[in-house]
Amino acid sequence: MRRLVFVLAATVGLAVAARGDGEWGVNYYAPFSLDYNELSRRGVDHRTAIRDDVTHLRRIGVDYIRVHCFDRQISHRDGSLAETKHLDLLDYLVATAVSNGLKTVLTPIAWYGWAPMDDVAREGFSNLATMQEFTSKRELWKLQTRFLAEFAAHTNRYTGIAYGKDPAILAFECVNEPLYPKDWPQTNVTAYIDALVEALRTGGAVQPIFYNSWNGYNAALGKSKADGASCSAYPLGLLNGRALRGPQLGRIRESTLKPDCFLSGKRRMAYEFDAADTLDACLYPAIAKMLRGEGVEFAAQFQYDPMALADVN
Repeated sequence: MRRLVFVLAATVGLAVAARGDGEWGVNYYAPFSLDYNELSRRGVDHRTAIRDDVTHLRRIGVDYIRVHCFDRQISHRDGSLAETKHLDLLDYLVATAVSNGLKTVLTPIAWYGWAPMDDVAREGFSNLATMQEFTSKRELWKLQTRFLAEFAAHTNRYTGIAYGKDPAILAFECVNEPLYPKDWPQTNVTAYIDALVEALRTGGAVQPIFYNSWNGYNAALGKSKADGASCSAYPLGLLNGRALRGPQLGRIRESTLKPDCFLSGKRRMAYEFDAADTLDACLYPAIAKMLRGEGVEFAAQFQYDPMALADVN
């Protein structure tokens, strides 16, 4: 059994032991980017892969699936939502999750374009500027706010329910891991967050709206209209380039919610967590304890690759 399935089993095992009122989930990206491309290359039907994977996640005991959407693949240059094959598959994923008793958390904007882009992805608004420009230039905010409003208002073709009204969608997270110009003022970030939150509300979103506690802008987030703060938790870091050997428990550290003195009254979510680059230590119980100590309500492990790609993960 591949390591990732083992990791998920360990994750869910700790969740059962420490569940309380929290939700435990996993990141999943079959409708988008690299996973979409690799499934296509191998001749795997995307809907079949989604059905198989969601059924597997249900059996494991996962509560929800978090998707940071590759907006390049579901948008036009003017920020309007594009009815593409990727949006169809996102609809299908949300509906398939519902039919299996799972929920979802959606992050509509990722900006990133790691995979070789097809003609659909080249049309997305994120091709027009860097992420730093999107967070700082107000004329570019209009593209994002239009996209978010239309995203929330979009009616899922398989459920007949708009994303913003779907009780099976636990929450929205405005943007994945935003970047800013160097020394960008906290007040400017608050204004940006408020614009994104208001756009989702304009589109009809009734769910909690989170913003990413990334790059030390928790003060800006604390003053914003966002309902909550989302964090990442990678105690061992990422991309060490080598396997970390031996005990690692002493390296457990705080998430990006810290310092949290600015986040009073905000809900907390871990959009990603994992213990990367080690096979020697099982740190998931300690990570769960850390996240619970920070008041995190739901947390998603990064990440579950489609079973059809397991042998080339």
